Amino acid sequence: MLMIGMIGRFRGIGLGIFCALWLANCASTVQSRIEKNPQVFGSLSPEQQRLAREGKITKGMPKGGVFLAWGAPDRVTVGSKADETWRYRGFDPVYTDHFGFEFGSGYGYGRHAGYFYHPDVLYVPFTAGIVRFTDDKVVEWEALKWDELPKAQ
Repeated sequence: MLMIGMIGRFRGIGLGIFCALWLANCASTVQSRIEKNPQVFGSLSPEQQRLAREGKITKGMPKGGVFLAWGAPDRVTVGSKADETWRYRGFDPVYTDHFGFEFGSGYGYGRHAGYFYHPDVLYVPFTAGIVRFTDDKVVEWEALKWDELPKAQ
């Protein structure tokens, strides 16, 4: 019986490590985007290349440069103000506490009743940056001035 419990724990730990490595592989950095798209990076002017390496954008930068600097947008819209608008999303943590009472029977533990407390973190989305393009070039942009969010020139 003890051996089965240990195998289950090791499976859980192994699955956790696998998921963490898999998610870490999904993260996109400026450097990884430049390495995967050398032709896009090479098509930028020297000044735009410098800005893209720093994670910054500027007016007149092509879509490819914005992608290298800020990554893929979370939402793309079209409208009358610009040919295309890219929106980037951030997430604010909201800390919550759950209090309650439960009554029931558990797996192998018999009937139980009691109060519980469960802290939790929820993430609320917000607009972190907006880039408007006309003729595939940046004509207007805005971003929050936070270090961990898209940086603006």
